[in-house]
Amino acid sequence: MVLECNLPAQIDHISKSLRRYGSLSSQAHKNTDALQAEVKQLERLRGRERVSNNEYQRIGSR
Repeated sequence: MVLECNLPAQIDHISKSLRRYGSLSSQAHKNTDALQAEVKQLERLRGRERVSNNEYQRIGSR
């Protein structure tokens, strides 16, 4: 399974499968919610790094 570009979609697919077929569906729900929150936080951090990289490139090109 590739875990880069489609990570949110993969988490959604896995969570649906766990909820449907898992015996501990409430625990699966908690786990997938925690994973989704972590992915969201990492995407925010990645976005901030991109902005800062663009600033560095702009400053370096002067």
